[in-house]
Amino acid sequence: LRCDENGQEFEFELRANTIERPTVAVQLALDQSGSMADPAGTSGASRLQVLKDAATLFAQLIQKDNAIGIIRFDQDAYPPNDPTYGGLSITKVVNDNFSDPTRLAAQGVIAAHGAFGATSVGDGLEMGHNQLAALPAGAYDQKALILMTDGLENRLKSIADVSGLIDNRTFAIGLGNEAQVN
Repeated sequence: LRCDENGQEFEFELRANTIERPTVAVQLALDQSGSMADPAGTSGASRLQVLKDAATLFAQLIQKDNAIGIIRFDQDAYPPNDPTYGGLSITKVVNDNFSDPTRLAAQGVIAAHGAFGATSVGDGLEMGHNQLAALPAGAYDQKALILMTDGLENRLKSIADVSGLIDNRTFAIGLGNEAQVN
């Protein structure tokens, strides 16, 4: 190494062991209830637009060899193969470029996401959990559930009804400002 201030040079040796990055299967559970069309309280965007922006960015940036799945919920939760509210089964990302087929499929599902119906956050949480639980053991080093919602529950199941499914790999992202998110 050379010090620019005084011109001195120093020998430097760096030794390290690499640690392989763990793989993660991520299930997105996206709120599509009617309240998602309401303003998010920031910059004039709707909660739905904030959800779409965040989920799209996630789909673009998830690293190779990880997996992404998408389910939707309003007063009910819908599995990935539901013909009316399609999602994406948990699928591995195979390369790091933006033309990866899994990334493109996820972005298509996110772009088609709408806002209608009532809200059962518990149904969404339960469906997302079950999708991860159905993966073969050892398929991924970790599993994570990311639930994106404004949290305005008005139908059963509620979060309290399925609270036993929440663990340290369950993440909720509240869409709206502090006065809007429940």
